[in-house]
Amino acid sequence: MIFLEDLFYNFYDLLLIAVTAVIIYISVRKGISKSFMLIIGCVLSIFTAFKSGTVMADFLYSKIFQEKNIQHIHENISEMDFSRQYKAYIDSLGYSFTADAEKLEEIFKSGEDITEKTFQYFSSIQKNFDSEENFSQKFRTGYKQILFDSIKSDIPSFVIESPEFSKNEFDESIKMMYNDDTMLNAVYIEEHFTRKPAVSFIEKILFVLTAMAVMLLITAINDRISGFIPSFGIADHILGIVSGIAETAFSFIIISVAVKILIDAGNNEMILFNTDTIEKTGIFRHIYNIIIKNTVV
Repeated sequence: MIFLEDLFYNFYDLLLIAVTAVIIYISVRKGISKSFMLIIGCVLSIFTAFKSGTVMADFLYSKIFQEKNIQHIHENISEMDFSRQYKAYIDSLGYSFTADAEKLEEIFKSGEDITEKTFQYFSSIQKNFDSEENFSQKFRTGYKQILFDSIKSDIPSFVIESPEFSKNEFDESIKMMYNDDTMLNAVYIEEHFTRKPAVSFIEKILFVLTAMAVMLLITAINDRISGFIPSFGIADHILGIVSGIAETAFSFIIISVAVKILIDAGNNEMILFNTDTIEKTGIFRHIYNIIIKNTVV
């Protein structure tokens, strides 16, 4: 069982070793003269994908997904009774008092110092029920939980984010729940909670597709002209390792971004594609973290 568990968690490491071995072997056989163009292709494909991804993702999201997301959000929040839902959330925290939904609505509609006023209201019911810092954190968590529960049936959870609002932004976001123009409220939610992660997800997909398309084009061109390029002996084949290294790096980047796409799409809950599994690998986690957190996306 321990062997099988180790094998499962090292799937990515074994994959990287296999990819590296195959690419290096092929590159050495070809030699640097017949594969030099592939080095240029690796750099060009990543550069093109990186530079074009954000612009293309923004364009596609605004043209295809944005209006639909706003409509879905609008349909889900139109009948929302925010004060009563917040009362139910507060009551679920285990405090030994019951909140008044009408009083909460009065505080929320004011749009000013909402957290402080709510804390003072609860303190007037029960002194020392919680520290203001702890309550503030729970208060914000409740807002996001109610909002997400309301829209997640039509908006994939992996494109719903929890932005870190400043105090004024948080107050404004709650006040928006009582705007008579529910479509304006839907636009606000789409802009602050779903647009950025949705564009980021599309960007990752476009990055992989663009990089692979450019690389396939360069590879096809290289295959056509390589027959006319003479080999320069053993040194030429040994230097083919340089091309192999470039192609291996390209493959690692594509694999890492593709894995990130699957992790996001599966809400980090898929058996193989989740961060816990990756963090238990010996080699892949280092490569993955460098690529995902610090460079490409």
